Parts: sequence; structure tokens; C-alpha cells
Amino acid sequence: MLQRVLTYVKNFFCSLDNSQKILSRSIYTELLCHESVAETVRQNFVGSLSSWIREPNIVIKEIGLRGIRNLALHPGKSDTLKTLVPSLEELLKDDEWRVRAEAVKALQNITHHGNREDIKLVIGSITEQLLSLLNDEKDEVRISATSALGHILWRVTNCKPGSALRKQINSLLVPLLLSLQDNNTDVVKACGRALTEWTKVMGWLPLTHLFQDTNLHDHIHVLEETCKYLVSESL
Repeated sequence: MLQRVLTYVKNFFCSLDNSQKILSRSIYTELLCHESVAETVRQNFVGSLSSWIREPNIVIKEIGLRGIRNLALHPGKSDTLKTLVPSLEELLKDDEWRVRAEAVKALQNITHHGNREDIKLVIGSITEQLLSLLNDEKDEVRISATSALGHILWRVTNCKPGSALRKQINSLLVPLLLSLQDNNTDVVKACGRALTEWTKVMGWLPLTHLFQDTNLHDHIHVLEETCKYLVSESL
């Protein structure tokens, strides 16, 4: 059934009616969440989505990014989707904030089923861009970027990172601590989750409880406790 629906809506991808074009592509991308997508054959999902994210139309671009995000939820798709990382990395610098936010979410999901090398690839190429997005003018982008860092760090913990990757992850501490001062409570909560995962990666378990505390809005206290730990460990 899914195969037939996907094939049917594809007939309207290039419709001269812009509303039909957008609707058909939106339906297509939402269907990519379905668990049977992983078993669907004869569909060039990535080919269609990669072309959409290159279109100048912002709405079509967003639809393509949502499709990538949905497709990445299925095991076995990460090998193909990781080829899109360079394109997604470029979209992190897009002028439209909605595109930036969707690009972050797509990259986050690509790491969900990725192996250790996939995660190293994503972290190695987008860490700097994600850090710059922690200061984005739009709340939604800051929330997405901080959440993505937390998710990637969680995946790294399960992959037992080597010394080179740990060194790169170490550079995330100061920017994340500074983000605790954000005026948006959702950003602060996402930051707390990211810092919690960071402590697990780095082995700073005594600080894990600190970053899980509900009083993260008292960022001065958090900074003081972190500095005390650094001094006690002579780090």
C-alpha cells in the first residue's frame, strides 16, 4: 500500500500548480516516517530529497529537510544519508532560520543509527557550525542546535570515543556553560541535557548530578561548582 501511495503522489512533484507540488511533496516526506519505508524498494528517496534541499524555494527546502530527518529514523539508511552531510552543513548557514533549524534536526537524526565512524564524521564536520548556532538570534535554532549536541554526545558515549574525538568534544564545555545564561528556558533545559551527556563522555561523573539539577537557571552556581571541580582535579 505504501509503495502505491508514494508512487501516486510522485506524479504531482513537478505539477505546474504550486499548491499541488507542495502538498504532494509534503505527503511524501511525512510518509517516510512509516516503519515499512525501510523495506520499500524502487524508490530513490535520497535522490528526490537531495534535489529539493537545493531548490531556492524555502518551503520546498524545508520539506526536503523534513524528509531527510524522517528517512534517517530507519536503520540501514544512514550509510546513504551520510553522503548528504556536506550539503546539510552548508544549510546550517542559510539566511532563513527555519532552514537552519531543520538542517540541524536532519543531521541529528543521521547520527541516530550511525556507527562510530558516521558519528565521528558528523562531529568532525559540523561541531563548529553547531556551536555558532548556540548564539543564533532565533530561539528555535538555538534549541535545535543544543538538543542536537546533546543527542550526538549521547551517541558518542555509546560508541566509546578515542582520544582525538574526546579532545574535540572537550571544546564544547565552555560554549555549553555559557548557554546556561540563555533567556529561553527550553534552551537552558537542552543545555543541561547536553552537559549531562558531556560529563558521561569525559568521565566527569561527579558533575552529572549538577547538570541534571532543575535549578540550572542559577548559572553562576553551576559555573562555580564546575570551576571547583576543575581545580580539585587540577584540570
